Amino acid sequence: MKKVYMLSALLLVLVMLASGCESPEVNVETEKTLTLNGITVHYSGDVSASEAKALINFIKDTLNPDEMSAYVKKDNGYTVGLVTTYTSPEEIEDLLKFYLPMIASEMSQEVFEGSHVTLQLLDEEKNVLFSTESKYHYVTSNRIYVWYSGVGEDKANTVLNYALSLVGEGPWDIILEKSGDTYHLTSSPP
Repeated sequence: MKKVYMLSALLLVLVMLASGCESPEVNVETEKTLTLNGITVHYSGDVSASEAKALINFIKDTLNPDEMSAYVKKDNGYTVGLVTTYTSPEEIEDLLKFYLPMIASEMSQEVFEGSHVTLQLLDEEKNVLFSTESKYHYVTSNRIYVWYSGVGEDKANTVLNYALSLVGEGPWDIILEKSGDTYHLTSSPP
């Protein structure tokens, strides 16, 4: 009788081990949520709680919404989706489209330590209505921003100092880009 119990127990252990080896792979992505001052950030993966909090502060200071939800994930840079009240891409104003690459660039420097940022405007169902990427660095003084790409910080500071000598203070956004041997300056609003 003792041999029957031992044999039954051994078979039970073998069945358990065999069934454990054939368990399906599960891809579980844990989403975390942080809400402060009416802004909720949903984040997962390699995004830290301190980055989520910094994103909340950035959204509050830059966009100043009463309430907003954002989704952020990290994968070869950061993708940040802001839930908006827009229902179609045609509703998004041209001026907002002009400023979004600068907002993505500032978010890159201020929140994500210079990592690449893809910034998306989402509808309430989380469909992407507009997407842009960080492409500038910036220097600033007295609410004058010089956004630059393809040139060094020294050239951007030269433009900033010239703008300060002209007007003293902003708000004023200047985009400085270089392609080939040509410098391009764009001032806001377009």
